Formats: sequence, C-alpha cells, structure tokens
Amino acid sequence: MHISTLTNFVMSSSFPLALRIARRASGLTQSDCAFLLGSHRSKVSHLECGVTVPTLRDACALSLIYDIPLESLFDGLVEEICADVRTRVAAVPNAPTGWRGGLNRQKTLSRLRDELEALTAPSHEAA
Repeated sequence: MHISTLTNFVMSSSFPLALRIARRASGLTQSDCAFLLGSHRSKVSHLECGVTVPTLRDACALSLIYDIPLESLFDGLVEEICADVRTRVAAVPNAPTGWRGGLNRQKTLSRLRDELEALTAPSHEAA
C-alpha cells in the first residue's frame, strides 16, 4: 500500500463527505473544528473537499471530536487493504530453513487469515 493509495482514496471517495456529514451532525462549524484541531478553518475545508490528505493525528482527532470510530472514516480503504493482505497472506513464502520464530509465524499467519475471513464474512443477523 503506497501513500498514493491513501491520497487517491481521500480525493476520490466518500471520505470528504463523511467528514462534512459528521461535522454537521455534531453541530460544529469548520472554525470550531479547526480550533479543536489547533489549525485553521481552511484546513478543515480542504479536508472536507478532498484537497488535503489528513495526517494520522488529524484522523484520530476528528474521530474523537465527532465521536465516530476511526475505521468508519476509512471504510473503503480498510476494505481495499483487507483484500490486498488477503491475497498476500495466501502466498506468503516459506520461512527460511532453521527459522527460530516458525511457531509464532504460523500462529500469526493463522490469526491473520481468521481475522480477514471474519471481516469479509457476510453477517447473519437474527431476524
């Protein structure tokens, strides 16, 4: 995953719209949010228009300010990353001969496969 992927996601996705909706639902102005971020109103505007890619600090702060899970801001990106890692985990090369961390490696890869499967399995909610 390259930084250009994040840039493309932010610029061409629902990320800016999600920020705008969250801010409006919170009742805060762009100036309010800028003050809480320790920034300028133009930065909030640029984030909401997809002109600026948020830093991790910005994303975490906005998640806190708007009281929304950080992952919800990046739903499409998380799905893309899961698909990418799922493809790679299925093709992880064998560990070098004599690798001492073999047992932990297998546990990690197995856990990762299980988590990716759980994330992509359709939910079956009771009616």
